[in-house]
Amino acid sequence: GDKGTSTIKDQFIRNSEISFITKEIEKYKNQVNQKLVVLDVGCGNGYVLSVLSEMYPDFEFYGVEFTKELFDIAQARNLKNVTFFNGDCRNTDFFSKKVDIIITERVLINIFNPNERLIAVKNFYELLNKGGRYLLIESFVESWQNLNMARKEMVLDTIPQSPQNRYIDEDFIKNIKEIGFKEINGVLPPNYLSTYFYM
Repeated sequence: GDKGTSTIKDQFIRNSEISFITKEIEKYKNQVNQKLVVLDVGCGNGYVLSVLSEMYPDFEFYGVEFTKELFDIAQARNLKNVTFFNGDCRNTDFFSKKVDIIITERVLINIFNPNERLIAVKNFYELLNKGGRYLLIESFVESWQNLNMARKEMVLDTIPQSPQNRYIDEDFIKNIKEIGFKEINGVLPPNYLSTYFYM
C-alpha cells in the first residue's frame, strides 16, 4: 500500500534514511539559499516524497518510478508540490528538467547489468544543475562481506543478498567519479547503519 513499510519493513532504517536526506537538503539549501528542485528516482509508492513535500512545501519535487503498481499508488497521493512519472532511469529521456538534488534509495542494486547502472548514473549527472547533489543510498558488496565476516566470528549464519538485488562495489564509485561526480563528506559517516545491521 502507501505505507513506509511498502518497500522496506524495518522502519528504523527508513527513518534513518529520511533523516539523512533531510539533513543533506538542509545543508545544501543553506549553501545556495534558494528553493530547490528535487528528483527521487525509484520513488516507489511516494512515501519519502510525501514526508519531504510536507517539510518543504515551497520546493518542487518529482518522483520517477519504474513499477506501474507503485507509480499508481504514488500518483494517488495527490501531493500538491510533487509530480510523479512512470519511467526507466536507464533511458536518456526518462526525465527532462534540470534539478538540484537527485535521490536514489536502493535503486542501482535493482539494475543487474553494470553497464546499465552506469548509463543511469550518467543520466543523473546530465540532469543535475551545476553544484547539485546526488544522494546515493545503496547497498555495497564490501559492507555486506564485512557484516558476514563478523557474523561468522559470532557463529551466526551468513545473510544472503536478496534475489532481486545485486549490491554495488566501491569500484563503481570510481566509475561514477570518471563521469564527473565528486565525492563529498555527508552529514553522516559512510556505512552509518553497519553497526545497526550487525546488532
